[in-house]
Amino acid sequence: MAEVLTDTSASGQDSTLEPSQLNRWQRLYGLLDQHSGRLLLAGICLYVLVFSVASFYKYETYQTGYDQIYFEQPLWNTGNGRFMEQSDFAYSTSAFAVDWMPLLVVFTPIYWLLPSPHTLFFVETLILGLGALALFWLARDKFESRPAGLVFAAVYLANPTLEYFNLLPFNLRAPGLVALLYAFYFFEKGAKWRFALFALLAIATRTEVSLVIAMFGVYGLLNYRRINWKLWLPPLVIGPVYFVIVFSFILPAFITPGTMVVPPETQPIQISQFQRDYISNTDTIISTTYGDLGKNLPDVIKNTLTNPLKTAERIFTVKKLEYLILMLLPFAFLPLFAPRVLLFALPIVAINLLSSRSTQFDYKSHYSALLLFPLAVGAIYGAANLVAFLKKWRLTADRRVGKLPLASLGALLAVLVVFTLGVQVVERNPLPGVVRNAEKKAMIGPTNAMISRIPDEASVSTGSLLGPHLLPRRYIYPFPLALYSPPTQAVEFILVDTNAVALYDRQNGKAFSPNPNDASTLQRPIDWLNTTREYKLVDSVVLKGQTTPGGKTREIQLWQRVGNNIPPYNKPGS
Repeated sequence: MAEVLTDTSASGQDSTLEPSQLNRWQRLYGLLDQHSGRLLLAGICLYVLVFSVASFYKYETYQTGYDQIYFEQPLWNTGNGRFMEQSDFAYSTSAFAVDWMPLLVVFTPIYWLLPSPHTLFFVETLILGLGALALFWLARDKFESRPAGLVFAAVYLANPTLEYFNLLPFNLRAPGLVALLYAFYFFEKGAKWRFALFALLAIATRTEVSLVIAMFGVYGLLNYRRINWKLWLPPLVIGPVYFVIVFSFILPAFITPGTMVVPPETQPIQISQFQRDYISNTDTIISTTYGDLGKNLPDVIKNTLTNPLKTAERIFTVKKLEYLILMLLPFAFLPLFAPRVLLFALPIVAINLLSSRSTQFDYKSHYSALLLFPLAVGAIYGAANLVAFLKKWRLTADRRVGKLPLASLGALLAVLVVFTLGVQVVERNPLPGVVRNAEKKAMIGPTNAMISRIPDEASVSTGSLLGPHLLPRRYIYPFPLALYSPPTQAVEFILVDTNAVALYDRQNGKAFSPNPNDASTLQRPIDWLNTTREYKLVDSVVLKGQTTPGGKTREIQLWQRVGNNIPPYNKPGS
């Protein structure tokens, strides 16, 4: 960085800045350099504070989605002697039926000590904040400049994808992302055992991370002259083998159609033949995500490779290209100048772009979180590659662009900061939305009170934003029920927002739309309840001044199953 700030011509005189100007930049650089550690710590602490508070507020105002249940319920169950039990499925009792994520077990003692969703939110935010440290080290070493490290750390913390992800339900992709950042730093340093430790932590978060780990092998192979083969060969072999083992042996071991977590008073329960066929003949995650590409992983891979035209039509759509642009925008497109680093993005990009689910190619979604690893690192290496190029670009025989003040790294950092600030408008900072979308006190207090009256041992089916507030609870299912969920016979109470709209088919007693592309034909979950005799309305919170899409007053309603052996609901005044 010194050469950027101390340019001299052949005569030894500064050719672009007055001495006073140069001294001003030098003093600023010196201050940043001197206090870089304090500034980095302050930035991380500020990030952790702001987003921990925002996560707390978002949850308490009913804005946290149903996915919170997939992680928090198994932790609570494990603390109560039911190892990783999860109630959402009609084919398994284990959270590992969704994905093999053994690192989740590590969070059990933390949750046992402080059993609250806010514990998980704080730990996740702290982990994400510490990712800035790995990037600081990487940029500092790459440019031999602590101020440069500060800029790249700040760009990471201000990234909209990171911030939206942080405010979503707790997710193991958070430690996965940060472990990958540290793994890359130690990989580049040649620290074999520290790299191995963080690579193992990363691979234990999600199965798809194993494909990213495999790319360390490809990256090392392309840089074989400076990276020892003992460092890159193990991930090249272990990554793909691990991925195949998980999908071929581990995940199938957790799947048995008809195995489910249901209350004893509702047993025995049989799933329909339609449900059994659906579960038995497909990898449930694959079939719901990739649709016509295949019902299981081998089919998806085969059809993707053997029908390149169809694959291209699926990938190269306007929305998916826009998605890639929005992911690159906060990094000023610098990762494009580091193609070898972008190799790490290939597995996640392929998974997201081949999907038919719009959430997988949305920069605000948790599916995009792991892409921040190659993009943040790629921005550092892309900037370094551009600086190296600019150093060789001559304006005249004795003057090079790379020798002009702020024309090389300084200019790139300035552009990066401008882009970072600009995307706060273009891609929108999520914090204002947390305040804007909060439920009113008229909904929060009475709904909390109604939920507290639902018997702890009862099974409840509920919608996305209501679900996390039913925890801790052993029996929770989505509403409307999905094809992979236990059937209605297992559900004793249904908590529903009359404002909710859902798309499902009729095979499992679910809301139905004859034309999914026509919003006017959507049948709301409450419409199904109003036509069934299986449940009766036992309580409600009326939200005056708020209306449903049909123009009726919005309510949060509690329905109870009609029949014997149902845990009683004691409504005040009844």
